[in-house]
Amino acid sequence: MPKSQRQLRFVQVACILVVVACIVIVYIRVHDNAPSPTTLGIGQVIIILLAGWSAVSGFTMQRRFQRRKTSSQKSTPFTRWRAGHIMRLWSATAVGMWALVLYNFHGPLWIADLLFGLGILLLLIWRPDTAPEAKDSLFAGSCQ
Repeated sequence: MPKSQRQLRFVQVACILVVVACIVIVYIRVHDNAPSPTTLGIGQVIIILLAGWSAVSGFTMQRRFQRRKTSSQKSTPFTRWRAGHIMRLWSATAVGMWALVLYNFHGPLWIADLLFGLGILLLLIWRPDTAPEAKDSLFAGSCQ
């Protein structure tokens, strides 16, 4: 596995650990709070919509980064490839963080659990594709 893909795998593991930490925080506090209400408030619906947007935006933003053609020397196919993958990983992590926010706003635990599951699932199914050729990147010597 090339060094660039290995570095993204470390980012993936770090993101999974962040979501697991959010899950632990919720389940440590689950017995401290009163039962959650059966209806959703407008703030809770907004949080759920933001979590859904986070789940979708990682895929769309990664494609936008990779399609962009610029003449800047700082933006190469490799840096756009890496930024797109980091954006996808971070947006999947954000789904789990929105679940924590939802629970803190007294949202239903079962919806928070669904969001945690979605975040973990997105992080586990993510795989880096092959990086653009090293001659196109700023880090030509360090990514092979």
